[in-house]
Amino acid sequence: MVNEYRVVYSTDGPTECPTCKKKLHKCSCIRNKEINRQADGIVTVHRETKRRGGKVVTVLTGFSLASDKIREILSDLKTKLGCGGTIKGATIELQGDRIEFALKALRERGISAKRSGG
Repeated sequence: MVNEYRVVYSTDGPTECPTCKKKLHKCSCIRNKEINRQADGIVTVHRETKRRGGKVVTVLTGFSLASDKIREILSDLKTKLGCGGTIKGATIELQGDRIEFALKALRERGISAKRSGG
């Protein structure tokens, strides 16, 4: 008898990259594709408070760099600005309202950046 059952919906996502067969959290080819697809070369910096209990976060998007370079930039920004931060996808999130300081630090590194929003 032939098995007629197939998975229609599952919350389990793929666990490995289809290109390099590495685990998704260790794969660099998918991250680099996502970064290059979303990036336009100009980093935009804006403030966000949504889904954070009213706390302000400075978000930097639009990097056209590899993920290791973005990690290096995050480390440098956290040191210069004296705040916490993280990388989510191809964006950097810094704790607090640090727009002007982040713009200045990015321009010192030679990265073109602009302010977005009010």
